[in-house]
Amino acid sequence: MSRRSRTAAAVFITTIAIGCGLSVGGLVGSDRPPIAATGRTFVDGSAASLLENRFESEHPLRTAAIALNAGARLVLFGEAAGDAVVGRGGWLFTLEEFERRPDDADRAARRVAEIAEVRRRLLELDVEVAVVLVPSKARIYADRVPDRWRALADHPRYELALQSLRERGVLAVDLRDALRAGNVPTYFARDTHWTPTGARRAARALAAAVARRTHGLIGRERYEIAAREPFVVEGDLMGFVPVGEVLRRRLGLVPEPAIAFRAAPAGTDDAGPGLFDELTIPVALVGTSYSRDPRWAFDDALRLELGLDVLNVASAGEGPFEPMREYLQGDTISDVRPDLVVWEIPERYLTLP
Repeated sequence: MSRRSRTAAAVFITTIAIGCGLSVGGLVGSDRPPIAATGRTFVDGSAASLLENRFESEHPLRTAAIALNAGARLVLFGEAAGDAVVGRGGWLFTLEEFERRPDDADRAARRVAEIAEVRRRLLELDVEVAVVLVPSKARIYADRVPDRWRALADHPRYELALQSLRERGVLAVDLRDALRAGNVPTYFARDTHWTPTGARRAARALAAAVARRTHGLIGRERYEIAAREPFVVEGDLMGFVPVGEVLRRRLGLVPEPAIAFRAAPAGTDDAGPGLFDELTIPVALVGTSYSRDPRWAFDDALRLELGLDVLNVASAGEGPFEPMREYLQGDTISDVRPDLVVWEIPERYLTLP
């Protein structure tokens, strides 16, 4: 066992013993056999694992001790309690951004082929598609990534995917420069998603790419910001650092303020079509929670930058490929035929199972 592992085990055991009044022999008041009687040892970590499992299921002060243990891991080793990577300055990243598998190249090739096939099917319907390839947060904010993870964050997956898609004729938008520009964060420090600023910059880059590719499609209408709505983001990655409110504040792991915006056609009351009007919405937005969640306002950003109305058919929790399959197989695309489909795909989904 390495020195770091021994120290980690000691921290864990001390946390339980001091914070919750446990004995090494077993849990207070438990009728289970002592750790020593199980044949487990602290040398190979098996006893610590068993003690942790017993503690989590039986001890009344479980929540407090979890917070103490998580705090010790975070402060001493800069480690989260689950599938997250602790960066500099209170930044957190999902472990999915760094995971690499032997079959990643094959998996990415299949994803690219599926994207190209979707484009072929949409072109048969006289519908253009633009792929918004969302770079990982670790790629954009590499300066916040710990040194030991930096090489994985710089993996050429993004560049290779762009090249492969463009070779197949797909309009694939590179967002790296747009999301790195300026001083306002384009991703939340403790959430996996982009900020409304990031979504707006992505929409602007998309609009420029679409304007170069097509003629007369964008700018048919003029939209303006109709409302601004302040909100705070607790951070979906904070679940991996259950350190308690006091330590969170001391470590700067606090909710992040942001302002969402809402777009409406300029000079109108945004009443929508009349009862007998034909419903025509020129842009369909397909994607993940980056597009579906109204807090990020990506659909409204597209309205502002494209000058076109947007039908949001994105879905949270399914990845980017299943919502596209459902869209192509459903009635929406025939009932409300778009001129352009915007397909938002986070980079990590190119190689996720």
